Amino acid sequence: MYKHLISIASALVCCLLAYSQPSQRIITLRVTPQSKSVAHSVDDVADVYHYDCGKSVRFNVAAFSSGIPVEIDSVAYSLCYDKMEPHKQGVLRLRCGVATIEGGTMHEAGFLRCSVSTVVGGERFSGSCAVGFNPEAIKPTVPMPDDFVQWWQSRLDTLALVKNEARLTLLPELCTDKTNVYEARISSVRAMYGILAVPKAPGRYPAVMRVPGAGVHKIGGYLSPAEEGMITLDLGIHGLPLTQPDDYYRRIGADSLSNYPAKGIDSRDTYYYRDVYLGCVRAAEYLASMEQFDGKNLFVTGGSQGGALSIVTAALCPKVSAIIAFFPALCDQEAYLHGRAGGWPHYFLFNRDKTYVQHHADVIKYYDVVNFARMLHTPVFMSMGYNDLTCAPTSTYAAWNSIASEHKKLLIVPETGHWRYAYQNEAAWKWIMQFRR
Repeated sequence: MYKHLISIASALVCCLLAYSQPSQRIITLRVTPQSKSVAHSVDDVADVYHYDCGKSVRFNVAAFSSGIPVEIDSVAYSLCYDKMEPHKQGVLRLRCGVATIEGGTMHEAGFLRCSVSTVVGGERFSGSCAVGFNPEAIKPTVPMPDDFVQWWQSRLDTLALVKNEARLTLLPELCTDKTNVYEARISSVRAMYGILAVPKAPGRYPAVMRVPGAGVHKIGGYLSPAEEGMITLDLGIHGLPLTQPDDYYRRIGADSLSNYPAKGIDSRDTYYYRDVYLGCVRAAEYLASMEQFDGKNLFVTGGSQGGALSIVTAALCPKVSAIIAFFPALCDQEAYLHGRAGGWPHYFLFNRDKTYVQHHADVIKYYDVVNFARMLHTPVFMSMGYNDLTCAPTSTYAAWNSIASEHKKLLIVPETGHWRYAYQNEAAWKWIMQFRR
């Protein structure tokens, strides 16, 4: 069984290459915190990016072309608290390809970011680095409504009235000698579509559901793990069939769903993510009801919006056995109203001065991932980087520090942004597999 699950994990890693490392550019601007000592192991590297409040940080800036240091006469720099407005700006020269910036300190838990940019040959190049000041002490700004648990339970009660079933349409072009692949229309308060892959050989199998990042796009299937003996569901969240031409999704994404994270935001009963969250729960329930499911191992994974949906699904569905959440979105969103970086979709960054903003904040409290993290008791692996400007590390830590699970693992890769290395996927599945049953 162990070797079988390791084989599955290897296949899962091959499928988790969204948000992959960006390509190398002609000029690389690198910003790092100045370290007084050499890291003795890979595990020590992340510590270099952590400071106690009140301690000062200096940033080293270096420019390279094909790995060779290059001098640059004019490099603009700025310092800010995560995604907030810069509080210090200037211009420096990279002599022998290097320079140092006095970053100062923070007196409250959070992240200090140094960003640099220059123009060479008419093209702009940039780099950034963020360091955490006691990030383990970051507390969320969003409160949990008194009736949060009861309100969501009433929504789950409504979902329970909908028969748990799916209409499966075979997709012969995706089937293999080992796997049948279907488009699944799963019943929910709003029907959800996914690409379902099921091993052909008789038996009972673990299952994994992959939930999507933001946007309206075609779902291609999570197929390799099924070849290795796993039921997989690649879930769409917009109630759209998944076998249409790419242009179909582009048109809808630019029209009726162009700003879906704000749809129905005037009421907690009409907000767009209500049916999304319930649909994710129903999709997990459907997997758990399949006769081919082994009855024990149901995993959920995703990045960004998918990381958020992984946490929400596990918090609302006790059938989920473990999750992987990469740089989750939708965390501590109203932090902008308190002078601090919040999570994607940054609604309160762009609307914080509007008269209706507090009413919308009262709605979003019921959907903020921090409040689901407070309910979470499932084993959870999370990984993120400090250069993420989409899901700011301040907001992600607010959720991480709120997770109630006894078993949780955080992997920090400081230099990464809204992407990840393959080894983060490998580490995630290696850790999660210890909770197989």
